[in-house]
Amino acid sequence: YLNYEDTKFSKSRGVGVFGDMAKDTGIPSDVWRFYLLYLRPEGQDSAFSWSDMALKNNSELLNNLGNFIN
Repeated sequence: YLNYEDTKFSKSRGVGVFGDMAKDTGIPSDVWRFYLLYLRPEGQDSAFSWSDMALKNNSELLNNLGNFIN
């Protein structure tokens, strides 16, 4: 399961990020895809967090992609 900031996603309670909210953030869909695939639960629950998303985007995606292109 994927949790949101250490709680469970709940559409009825408005806890989490859903399609329309993700679109409104202005974050490109490729960044969302990268982070969700990077975080995907394999053996245990995973937790979505905004700070971790920013960290992974900057350290994993941008740095590695920049190094590869360079």
